[in-house]
Amino acid sequence: MNNDTVKFLAIAVGVALLTPLALALASGAARPLGRAAARAGGVMYEKTREVAAELEEIAEDFMAEARREMNEQTVSGVETAEDVADTASATSDAA
Repeated sequence: MNNDTVKFLAIAVGVALLTPLALALASGAARPLGRAAARAGGVMYEKTREVAAELEEIAEDFMAEARREMNEQTVSGVETAEDVADTASATSDAA
């Protein structure tokens, strides 16, 4: 065997022996990291729901205010139209 082949075999055997150890260490660290990520995701989800509920309340208030203003304008617009009709009929009666 030449020197390169021996080196290659030594590296291959070393990788084969160390891979299970590396996977065991990685899986041991992965579980707490996974739990932490899930916990952080849950907190983000709850905060997002709270913000969405607040935005929904603001939007509902905004729409209710806009509807109220539209109703007031409609009512005042009808009154103004009646006033214009009364004024027009009074002007035509006077002429």
